[in-house]
Amino acid sequence: MLNQRHEAARAVAAQLLPAEQDVDAAIVTLSGLPVHAIGRDLAALSIGGTIIANMLLKMIVAAIYGRSRSGAALVGLAVSTTVLLVTVVGGLMFRLNFA
Repeated sequence: MLNQRHEAARAVAAQLLPAEQDVDAAIVTLSGLPVHAIGRDLAALSIGGTIIANMLLKMIVAAIYGRSRSGAALVGLAVSTTVLLVTVVGGLMFRLNFA
């Protein structure tokens, strides 16, 4: 059981660290874990963190390559990223306060 949790923690860390990680790959990786190896909250945090990192990377790429033409795209990505970040942090705070 401890070994499974260690593997799960390593899998979550592997998903959160590289910002260019494909979100679909994170979902497939987490879905292949044993049911009791990782909690739903941690899996959701891992996927949410991967999506946020991916969106931030897209913002950087759009800013670098699009320069002055990427204004509307950057605003849209920034708003979407902020909403997701607030949702993830709010969910964590809610779970910590009422768990």
